[in-house]
Amino acid sequence: MSYLIGIIVALISGTIKSVGHVIQKKVIVGLPEESKLMKTLVRNKIWVMALILDMGVGTILFFVAQSFIGPVLVPGIIDIGLIILAIGSVKIIGDSLKKEEILAIFFIIIAVFLLSFSELDVKTSELDLIEIGFLIRLTIYSSTLFTLSVLFEVLQKKSQNYKGALIAILSGFMFAISNVWVSILTGVMSQGFSNPGYIVLFILASVILPLTNALGIIKINKAFKEGKAHVMIPVQQIPLEITPIIIYFMVFMLTPPKIYSLPFIVIAGVLLITCSYLLGKRQVKFEEIK
Repeated sequence: MSYLIGIIVALISGTIKSVGHVIQKKVIVGLPEESKLMKTLVRNKIWVMALILDMGVGTILFFVAQSFIGPVLVPGIIDIGLIILAIGSVKIIGDSLKKEEILAIFFIIIAVFLLSFSELDVKTSELDLIEIGFLIRLTIYSSTLFTLSVLFEVLQKKSQNYKGALIAILSGFMFAISNVWVSILTGVMSQGFSNPGYIVLFILASVILPLTNALGIIKINKAFKEGKAHVMIPVQQIPLEITPIIIYFMVFMLTPPKIYSLPFIVIAGVLLITCSYLLGKRQVKFEEIK
């Protein structure tokens, strides 16, 4: 039952965040050109409510979904919101969906279906998060992605042709670190703080999460400036679609419940990366609305 609740909450989270995002853009489009953007927006009740939906309610539900099914499935399932963004951008920008964008929507539905039936949930509320072996694996995972991020930062400074792609992948690494630490945070909070080790994990998560998310946002915006934005989006998604498999098998050391679980998540990951590419131009046009 908890698995089903987690799937439903993740779907609602992705939907609510995207609805809030679309409403924010809709309000911005309707503002007079001469108005001071932020000063006007913070006084607009609809925009404020939409922001609360996007960054408040949607984010809280993301954490709730993580507490039920863990870090492997939630990031992919909330991509259902891409459908809302695509349809919303049609209404705001005033054009129509292209054939490849309709195909992308179909792929998203298939991917979410496969993820939902893969049963690769991680119940961090029931795991020993301070077991030494787990802590070592978690440290190796986090430090490896951090080291790769530093390496890609160095490489992008020396590269001209692949500068944007390297920065986009770096951004993906940041969000991949954040993803697993969200599950640590929710797991610690659900189990309480009776053990000093859980308090340490809570403090670490509270520091790591804002830092990695902030760096991820900064780097993807820099990648947009260095390369074609609609290409940078799917490039950023590559680590985010690959690392959940690593998290499940190598960090939490779990065994797939079904023979089809692994093929399902691999196919879903490929589909979601493809969707990011097919919808990339529309996402960029949508985000450029200011």
